[in-house]
Amino acid sequence: MESGKMPGEGSKNNGHDADVAVKRSGRCIKRSAKYDSDDCEPLEKASVNFKPIKRCPTKGCAAITPICFAKSTEKCCGSGYTSRWYHMSSGEHFCNECFEHFYRGHKDGYNAFSEWKMDWSTYGRSEPSTKAFMSDKMLPYWLQCNKPPCRRWRQMTRDAHITADLVRNYVCGMSPLGVKKEKQYQACSVPEDERVQLLRNQSWYCQLTYQVYLHSFPGVGLLADTFPDSIGLSCTDPVIKQLKSKSVDFSECSEYARPFSHPEEPQHALSFHASIMENDEIDEFPVMANEHSILYLALRNFVMAQWARNTKEWLTLDKIVPDLICRGITRIRCVEDLDRIIWFLTRKGYINTGLLSPPTELKPQTKLQKEVLIIGGGMSGLSAARALKNYGCKAVVLESQNRLGGRVHDDMSFGAVVGQGAQLLAGCYNNPVAIMCSQAGLELTPVREHCPLITEEGHVVTEDVDRRIDFHFNAMLDIIAEWRKNKDITADVSLFEKFYEMHQQFVDESQIMFTKQEEQVLQFHISNLEYACGGSLKNVSALSWDQNEALPQFAGSHVFVKGGYSQVLNKMAEGLDVRLNHHVSKIDFSSDPVVVTTTSGQVFQSKAVILSVPLATLKNHKIQFQPHLPERKLKAVIALGAGLVEKVALKFDKKFWIKKTKGEDFFGHVPPHESKRGLFSTFYDLSTSKTPDCTTNILVTHITGDALTLIEGKTDTEIVQMCVAVLRKLFPEENVPEPTQWFVTHWRDPSNTGMVYSYLPVGRDGAVYDALAEDVEKKIFFCGEATNRQFPQTVTGAYLSGIREAEKVLMQMIS
Repeated sequence: MESGKMPGEGSKNNGHDADVAVKRSGRCIKRSAKYDSDDCEPLEKASVNFKPIKRCPTKGCAAITPICFAKSTEKCCGSGYTSRWYHMSSGEHFCNECFEHFYRGHKDGYNAFSEWKMDWSTYGRSEPSTKAFMSDKMLPYWLQCNKPPCRRWRQMTRDAHITADLVRNYVCGMSPLGVKKEKQYQACSVPEDERVQLLRNQSWYCQLTYQVYLHSFPGVGLLADTFPDSIGLSCTDPVIKQLKSKSVDFSECSEYARPFSHPEEPQHALSFHASIMENDEIDEFPVMANEHSILYLALRNFVMAQWARNTKEWLTLDKIVPDLICRGITRIRCVEDLDRIIWFLTRKGYINTGLLSPPTELKPQTKLQKEVLIIGGGMSGLSAARALKNYGCKAVVLESQNRLGGRVHDDMSFGAVVGQGAQLLAGCYNNPVAIMCSQAGLELTPVREHCPLITEEGHVVTEDVDRRIDFHFNAMLDIIAEWRKNKDITADVSLFEKFYEMHQQFVDESQIMFTKQEEQVLQFHISNLEYACGGSLKNVSALSWDQNEALPQFAGSHVFVKGGYSQVLNKMAEGLDVRLNHHVSKIDFSSDPVVVTTTSGQVFQSKAVILSVPLATLKNHKIQFQPHLPERKLKAVIALGAGLVEKVALKFDKKFWIKKTKGEDFFGHVPPHESKRGLFSTFYDLSTSKTPDCTTNILVTHITGDALTLIEGKTDTEIVQMCVAVLRKLFPEENVPEPTQWFVTHWRDPSNTGMVYSYLPVGRDGAVYDALAEDVEKKIFFCGEATNRQFPQTVTGAYLSGIREAEKVLMQMIS
């Protein structure tokens, strides 16, 4: 049941204004008996009709006559005179008598306070002060009536214990045991406490002097490695006390959700350090960042933990509010701020990501119906379109080809899905693509890390040689990382040149001679890095080649998208307005709206256009811009490298490689010399089964770096024969048959995309990605992997760039 006075603390006028005449310095003045924002100070006796009162000493406190919420002793002053008021917030105070009751050793409440202090000191690290005690144990709870249209907030009795079920079912007049009043309409007709309106004031946080502590935190096991009070959790919560000696518990998490990084480890992508506000959070919530960052952390962590428990349903305020349990009137403000935090985390792609759509009523308050054109139906274009649709915008996707996906293209004709483009996902935890696969019920297969290396003499490289050269290769890259510290871009050279400089320096200083096989194995590792970079190391920047590694990356296993990325893209496109075979040839942004023209002469208009095309499309001037793009944008287009990798897929009627490779997911081809480096470097086993009797036996390999020149002018048949010849050298003991089916990709052809993914050439740094991501006159927006400095070269990077640009467009529309 509710307790206390409804209109205002200590008010005796049932909410009506009343003037109180008092004498001060011989003058008669008037003060409201409700709330006042003047400086608080003691008042003298006025007349026999008024007892002495003492104002709250906190400047700006709105309570004229505070009332003690603690009521811990018979000597509690209630709303009467006390020698000192302790201010918690506007509308929440405790008297000096209640303070003494707990603080003084000879008082009855001292033992309870001492036991609480012991627990707090054991499990937390902040000072176990009386205010913390009052916040954690004494402040009354506030609940909101769930009966429409009432929805009023009510203060519960101080000794009430709150559960999520009570919060979920509460109506006015209900007791803490869930018993309703017989005449419900009478309970709901009682006016709401006037203190509730104080929380809507922008300056309310300035009057909040205590830390709010959450109780019964869902998913608290995720935060077992963090001091609870440093992130706004109660140190005396029974579950917290049980976790003190335990490690982080992911048992309640969805398969690919890891919302928090360990406080002493590097941060992982799309996760948070539980005790740190990110820069964009500080920008979004400056008041909380300045005054009450721990409260913000508690609410943000609360949302992230709730999302991690179920990534297959849209997270809404109504779903999680019942689990938000804390004492004090601040809970009302927490609920309102929680809605803003959910909206912020949704816009940024931390929660409510992937294939989910919000309930209709959750579309943005603005009910935007503006149309946005998106050029390109690859991953970034579809993610932007889906996000905008969720925001209430109408998004039209124009795709030049007769299929979705862009550089994601799956071949279904082999009896198994074989990706002509992307098929591997690097790091599955928090990865929105992995979460989408989980939402769609698609299987992800972890890639086993071991890769046996085989020479063209048919010998498997020993583990000792493999391990030693792998260590040396990575040691050279570490040395390069040290060399480039404090270097500016003018000192840049190619990664190939710097690698061999360091390698030769090592040989000269150590006098260690590498055998022929060891040199060949070193070439294999270089080719593997060229595959990762998408270009010859002779063209790649030694200073900036891995600049994104300085930013949080996705943790977890590398996985194959077993059913292919196309399934994900098709799911993303459901419900979207996608128009295939619409090849855009011109974008005129000289006026408002922007005019987009296709090669067939169709014309589209929009206030905003999101361009989701490969970098090579811009390099090759396949779209005409009127006027020309800004010089900074054009320089970025020219500066960034368009990488090339080609794939060859072969299907055989038997698995001739299984005995030597022992069923591993892939094996490496050690080149006989540098000139063959990158030619069919690694073979991936995409067979439907690892057993010898499998009938769908598929190997996929790639051609990278300078080896691409070795296939220039050759037919697909000739390239396949070159590949089979290599396999026969790797497996001389086997009768390697001719493939029964094959394909060779042609991403390098100008008529195709002209590239696979971007890289940073010599003399360029990560700022090029940022320049490509900049909008033009707030009319044309750019997304795609080549605009994502943190996650370039990846499908996930493309997805997140689409989310980023959708948010830009949205914020421009509602600003």
